[in-house]
Amino acid sequence: MKKLYFSMAAMGLALGASGQGAALLTVKNQMPTAIVAVGQPVAPPSVAGGTPALWSDDFSTPGNWVVGNTTSNSNDWVIGTAVPAGDFPIDAIASTSAANGYALYDSDLYCGTDDAFVRTVNPIDLSASNAVVLTFEQHYRNYQGASFVEVSADGNNWTSFEVNGALAVNASTTNPHLAQVNISSVAGGQSQVWIGFRYVGACDYSWMVDDVAIVAGSDNDLELLDVWHGDIVAAFEYLQIPLAQAHEVSIGAACVNQGGASQTAVSYAYTITRAGTEVATGSFDATNATIPSAGSDTTFYATGYTPDAVGTYVVTITVSSAEGDENAENNVGTSSFMITDFIFAHDDEENIAYQIYGGEDDNQQPNEFKAALYYEAFADATLTGVQVAFGANTTTDACYVEVFDVVADQNLANPLLTMVFDITPAMISGTDIIPVNIPLDGGNGVVLTAGGTYLISVGNTGPGEALWILASDGDDDRAGIRFGPFGAGGAIDWYTGYTTSPWIRGNFDPAIGISENEDLTGIQMFPNPATDVLTVKFNANEANDIRISVVSMDGKLVYTQNAKAFSGQFTSRISLDGLSTGLYSVQVMSSNATYTEKVAVVK
Repeated sequence: MKKLYFSMAAMGLALGASGQGAALLTVKNQMPTAIVAVGQPVAPPSVAGGTPALWSDDFSTPGNWVVGNTTSNSNDWVIGTAVPAGDFPIDAIASTSAANGYALYDSDLYCGTDDAFVRTVNPIDLSASNAVVLTFEQHYRNYQGASFVEVSADGNNWTSFEVNGALAVNASTTNPHLAQVNISSVAGGQSQVWIGFRYVGACDYSWMVDDVAIVAGSDNDLELLDVWHGDIVAAFEYLQIPLAQAHEVSIGAACVNQGGASQTAVSYAYTITRAGTEVATGSFDATNATIPSAGSDTTFYATGYTPDAVGTYVVTITVSSAEGDENAENNVGTSSFMITDFIFAHDDEENIAYQIYGGEDDNQQPNEFKAALYYEAFADATLTGVQVAFGANTTTDACYVEVFDVVADQNLANPLLTMVFDITPAMISGTDIIPVNIPLDGGNGVVLTAGGTYLISVGNTGPGEALWILASDGDDDRAGIRFGPFGAGGAIDWYTGYTTSPWIRGNFDPAIGISENEDLTGIQMFPNPATDVLTVKFNANEANDIRISVVSMDGKLVYTQNAKAFSGQFTSRISLDGLSTGLYSVQVMSSNATYTEKVAVVK
């Protein structure tokens, strides 16, 4: 059972942009919000040539709306074409009729506890339709507020429907984005209906709304909102799984009743295919067997099937009810994953759209930075390496790589392994993704025990260094990201959040290792980080003049040792007395070979 609760601080995810503030808030694993159907950026049905709208408004007449606030005298919604004053987003909504105005709530500008609304002035007659759907175009970026559609049948009592609740922190909708909310439970068949939009919370970014319409819905219309190929609540969902770590597929689905009538005997049917061939099939009942109008369901199910071959697997799920469905096109969803030879991954390599980064906070103060992902061990194995894709903005020439046993070390203070890895310019991704395989302990690796949960971390080696890692969107299980430090006095304070996964992968390839010149083999430098003594060991395969040098990052030679015409196993214990905390380059040079490794000295 996944019981991983952390505190979280805001960190920007978009290229080159920093997050908003560093206020702490609590994040916990929670069921997805399944109230709003998330559509593509298209026009409402009345504009696109579908069923004519029962009512619509494009904010071209501000007098049709009233703005207000339940907690203060400010009117924080504005109607017009103004753009947000804050950092995100800075452009106006690209709605169908943006030129004649839209409604804007600019939380970055007001940045305080607020409960502001914009509502229709005149009632809307919906007595002819028992099933009604509110559609609108929007642009919204999420931080820590909440946005709602609200509906009233008397002008005084309002029912709220949360929208954008499943949007990841710091993520944004497309511009424009078509949202649809089933309001039948409040507005269906009513002769007088008022609708509105309400923002609640402190310091978000902004919410822009336009081209609002109400259209007739169906009595029976279940919509499948999401499909998972892993249990994102009790465990983790991986995009790539090594064959040796393959385990039972637990699938999940979320649906919403977009119709005006309750749906009964709701169930899901599934198939799992590999290369187009069916390998598993079955069905399972919804947790909420009866779903009222605008109600939702999220159900996870253990299929009993374990993949047994390398390849791409596709999970297809269809939702149905006893009443049938008048719109079967939105009843089906898919989710896919890969079984690989050696790679374990959360990121979606087809959707690498971000870089996550560290180096300076919003106040331009240098800090230490780490990003990490959880991985479960389903069988005993040796993690021989870590695969990372460094972002184009990386300037540091080294990084820490750490592996933690989460069960044994819940405070993440004592890693199983810590090492320093040199980053060369050739390893930094520009227009192409460059996966860099980092051998752990020279390829000897870290032993993982079946049933354990481990955290793989990559971080910078000093304050102010710019370390960027490519990342993808859509990691619903919140296996990452872990950041630090945000604790008192600069202490590492790991936290969880977001649905973005950095390219930090486990590699179980037994062949991974450091390629060495034939003159110098078996090179080891340990411990790393080191405090008092650094041991350097290697084999000189033929007689060579050997030199060992330790150089500080400012280019100062702080230690040197020479051996003339030496062959065989060489061991040197280097005293670190007098050296200050920091990174040092340790170089082993023979007549025909040079090997350099970064070593951290910690006092």
